[in-house]
Amino acid sequence: MRSLVVGVIAAVVLVGAAAGPVGAAGPSRPLDMQVVDASGQPVSGAGVALAVMPSGREAGPGRAVAAKGTRTTNTRGRASWPQLRLTKHERRLAAANGGWLNLTALALDADGQPIGASTFSRYVGSGVAVAQQPTTVARIRTGANTPARTQATIAATCTWPSNYRWELASTSAAWTAVGELHVAGDSKATLTYGKTADSSIDAAFKVGGTWSLGGSVHIGNTSTSSVSQTLGPYIYRHVLSRFEYGLWKLYSDCAEGWHVYRGYDHTEATRWLGGITYDTTSIGYYDNHRTAYWNLFGRNSSFSRSTNAMQKVQFAVTVFGVNLGAQSG
Repeated sequence: MRSLVVGVIAAVVLVGAAAGPVGAAGPSRPLDMQVVDASGQPVSGAGVALAVMPSGREAGPGRAVAAKGTRTTNTRGRASWPQLRLTKHERRLAAANGGWLNLTALALDADGQPIGASTFSRYVGSGVAVAQQPTTVARIRTGANTPARTQATIAATCTWPSNYRWELASTSAAWTAVGELHVAGDSKATLTYGKTADSSIDAAFKVGGTWSLGGSVHIGNTSTSSVSQTLGPYIYRHVLSRFEYGLWKLYSDCAEGWHVYRGYDHTEATRWLGGITYDTTSIGYYDNHRTAYWNLFGRNSSFSRSTNAMQKVQFAVTVFGVNLGAQSG
């Protein structure tokens, strides 16, 4: 048996939008992923398994990793799912999350030991118009970054792993930046979040005591409620709303015993909780570069906005000891 190698977690690229309504058991568009090593080279012969993570207002304790079956990467390091069929529970999760399904992929070596992980979102609903995104490759970066003692301990306690699953260890509610308000003199501004608003929030993995970002999850909203924050003249602040975050640990059943912890932790947002406030720290950069970021509009004028132009807040929230970014539309 080979020694365990646990991977560095790299940001995952969003996979293309899916076809088919949430309420149907029909397939989505093909899901295409790639496993690469620390230098970016494809890894052939690796297993790739998927887990549907809790999301929306029906947050649950976690999901079995192999629920969608395992694929083996080819010589280009790629693995594909020609179609994904959702269970009733998974369709409910997506429906409660504005049509978005959040998944975590786990890469396994030839001995079935985990070597990397990544998280991504996939749109499976038909009730909201979403711009078609090109189908891209989701990469799970692997490498030898776990301390040797941890590798040896896990490998020795789990020779024949099976039934991987992420199990919920803790939850936390945290204020997260969903936008910014920059208010000029003799005016006020209001930011409204909710109803059709949504956010993509970073996910992170911890291996060997070190957190690394590993893709993002999409948190939607199917409720009819919304929240608003109004600020007065000369105030420049991040606007915050509350989200629930989960901390999961990776376990598997093994020949030597049951319920073996694999050394992987994972955190991601699971749902929007509501509420709104603003940060007490002024956003100085944009307000010191007004000629680049501000436009003036006179009477009877108008402007348009595009979700493609939305900017990401790099440090939108700190939860479980890791800083996560967020982008809201």
